Amino acid sequence: DNPQEMSGAIVNFDGDVPLKMLFLIPQKNVFTLTDLFMRKPLGATTEFNEFTESVVQEVGNILASSIYNVMVADFGAKETLSSPVVMSDFAGTIFSMFVMEEGMMTDDLLLIETRFKISKVALECYLFLLPRIGSLEAMVEKVEKAEYAE
Repeated sequence: DNPQEMSGAIVNFDGDVPLKMLFLIPQKNVFTLTDLFMRKPLGATTEFNEFTESVVQEVGNILASSIYNVMVADFGAKETLSSPVVMSDFAGTIFSMFVMEEGMMTDDLLLIETRFKISKVALECYLFLLPRIGSLEAMVEKVEKAEYAE
């Protein structure tokens, strides 16, 4: 097992505050997460397959939906979400795909390193948000309008 092998789910947000989200998790943790989702003994999953891909896609959906709900409820943003694109590759390859277009035009990136704790098992993972050009300004405008409306 290569420590740089990762799985990721990329979701595009289009609308008032366009951005991209990447959920990235080390491969060994994807296997553990799959075992927990499938209620199998830990260590049962040892290769990336349709089940591990489905788990990464579902976690990507859950995280993107949570961010979407905050943007809509708290900022009144109108957004649409793409379906998660799931990849299993080296960290650098996945990250390059994530930043390919916007990364050439902006330096803004929000990184959240977190740990899921599921059934007393801690899993290290990463969440990246990459605002598209002008989206940070759009978000600040939404916050300012919300403050003045109160």
